[in-house]
Amino acid sequence: MLLNMSTTGVPASFNPSLHPEGHMKMWYASPLTRFDPHLMTALFIVIIVFGVSYFLYVKRKHREKEDNWKNDKQEKQFQDLMAKKEITLRKLLELEEAFDRGELNEKDYEQKAAGYKTYLHQVKKQLNDFLN
Repeated sequence: MLLNMSTTGVPASFNPSLHPEGHMKMWYASPLTRFDPHLMTALFIVIIVFGVSYFLYVKRKHREKEDNWKNDKQEKQFQDLMAKKEITLRKLLELEEAFDRGELNEKDYEQKAAGYKTYLHQVKKQLNDFLN
């Protein structure tokens, strides 16, 4: 190998071609052969960059819209009322299951159930007032 080196240290058989021969053959065999390959590469890059940019833009807009919706005072109040309703319904169901298992006597069950139902009625009334 040392015998084939020129005076600059580069082998004599070195071909300073920018594109490998296999890539050139593939390009000329493709249907895009009549277009400039560098122009096509630039076009593909522009399309990809535009697609990613558009995706990020839409995602950011959606996130801003969602944040505005979640930060709305009335929406928070509505979500709190819905959560109270769901919790109260779950507590009533647990109370009935505990009564069915015999963990509560009838007096305690009736007392607690009446309290939960009263509270549930208040929450439903607040929800109804809120929606109207």
